[in-house]
Amino acid sequence: MYNDFTGEPYTFGSDAVYRCNQGFYFQNDRTLEFFTTECLENGTFAEPNPWPVCVTGKFNRILRSL
Repeated sequence: MYNDFTGEPYTFGSDAVYRCNQGFYFQNDRTLEFFTTECLENGTFAEPNPWPVCVTGKFNRILRSL
């Protein structure tokens, strides 16, 4: 997984964008291309719960066979 951080601080109210690396997809929603987290006024980010996980199709097939 990677995000759009360029080295410049995020401004309050802006979003950090996260994507899965090529060949991976979000475990709970294969069609999801990215997710965002908002930079809050207290300097933290509104983190999703649960935090999305990137998996490969191969990994997913292994889990289904167990």
